Amino acid sequence: MVDVDESQREATTASVEATSGWRPRDTWRFFTVVVNAASCIEWSEGEMRLTRWDRVHGLRPTERRLLDMEASHYLPVDG
Repeated sequence: MVDVDESQREATTASVEATSGWRPRDTWRFFTVVVNAASCIEWSEGEMRLTRWDRVHGLRPTERRLLDMEASHYLPVDG
């Protein structure tokens, strides 16, 4: 967890107020989360689509895969 400085706190409070019309109290606790990697997995018609992002490689192209029932793992889909 990383400390939130006063300018970040004010920007967040102002954004909440502008969006909702409600302003968080001064006693609200603020914190940040540092994300090093994220992924999204979608399944459609038996096909798995994997999209990944990380700090080193950035956003990678979506990978398409199908489950090989015999081998019990996913294989890349051509094209």
